[in-house]
Amino acid sequence: MSKHGIPNDVISNLDPFALLIFIPICDLLLYPWLRKMRIRFTPIKRVTVGFWCAACAMVWACLVQLYIYRKSECGSYASGTRINPATGQREACPVVAINVWAQTGSYVLIALSEIFTSITSLEYAYSKAPRNMRSMVQALALFAVAFAAAIGQAFSGLSADPLLVWNYAIIAILAAVGGCLYWLQFRALDKEEDALNELPAGNVAQYQQRQQPKEGESKA
Repeated sequence: MSKHGIPNDVISNLDPFALLIFIPICDLLLYPWLRKMRIRFTPIKRVTVGFWCAACAMVWACLVQLYIYRKSECGSYASGTRINPATGQREACPVVAINVWAQTGSYVLIALSEIFTSITSLEYAYSKAPRNMRSMVQALALFAVAFAAAIGQAFSGLSADPLLVWNYAIIAILAAVGGCLYWLQFRALDKEEDALNELPAGNVAQYQQRQQPKEGESKA
């Protein structure tokens, strides 16, 4: 892509830049405004929207990559090499006339998906778990992140020409389907929001004591 003097590091850091900008906007402006408008943007809805934002980010990346392939002189091997017809020497494929800032949308959407999904899931794991189980529940939430990273690693074989379009498209489909399944599975929890916030501390010893038969009672 045409960088116009922009370092690659700037583009790859758009995600953390967007996080720094949008986290305060969501906490101080978006969420209070939605509450003021009596719109219940509950954690379950946030996570669902986060899945869909991730799907939109991958669709954006898929379309950008598709246009790169169409405009590149090397076709679907835009990052490869070609034989220069003038010199007969092998050289890198020329850059395409697409500004590198065209990728901005996918990075911003990924940042929003992290805000709606990752941050909310950790908050949900902390606030909805019994007080003495919060560490374990948060660890399970982070394990889900590790599992997602493993899925991404499984698709690393598609992260090369000419399969990049398929790579982004498959991830977009998985994110969209995952968001729909998540909403269908957990939407009922929105009705229990207040009750889940008031879960007491669990006590295994007391539970076992209650399960033991009282003196004079048969074990049957």
